[in-house]
Amino acid sequence: MKAVEILTKSESLFADLCAARKVPCERIEEGINRIADYEVTLDRLSVYVEVKQLDPNESQRKAKEKMRAGYEGMAVAPTRRVRDQIAKAYNQLKTYCKRGHPCLVVLFNNAGILSYIDSITVTSAMFGGFGFRLALDSSQTICVSGYGFLGGRKLTRNTC
Repeated sequence: MKAVEILTKSESLFADLCAARKVPCERIEEGINRIADYEVTLDRLSVYVEVKQLDPNESQRKAKEKMRAGYEGMAVAPTRRVRDQIAKAYNQLKTYCKRGHPCLVVLFNNAGILSYIDSITVTSAMFGGFGFRLALDSSQTICVSGYGFLGGRKLTRNTC
């Protein structure tokens, strides 16, 4: 008898989205090796998908309780957590990538309002924090000498 696999909320929502859009999507059975969650077929092209989910951590649960009690709170961009999820997904997808298959990481925010995931959060998780380099010009005035991603990247020319 085949064991019943319990899907995470994000995996279930992804499958529902594919079904609603009539995109062929097949769950890949979990095995000994780390593998993708889904194989999506677009025309005759197989795209391998790893679905990741950010659940509330302990500090977010505590902050939510304080907010319910009337304290103010703030949303925080979970860049490090997103970076970690990208790294885990890459490990599961790299076999497919090496074979030349397109791959996709889907990240779902299940932590609610206290984890704010936007394009800046994801970009910073992939390329590192964005910043400016300052310098003194010949008149001893501070000026911007450059800008870009400053470190903490998970994305390189050949990985992720």
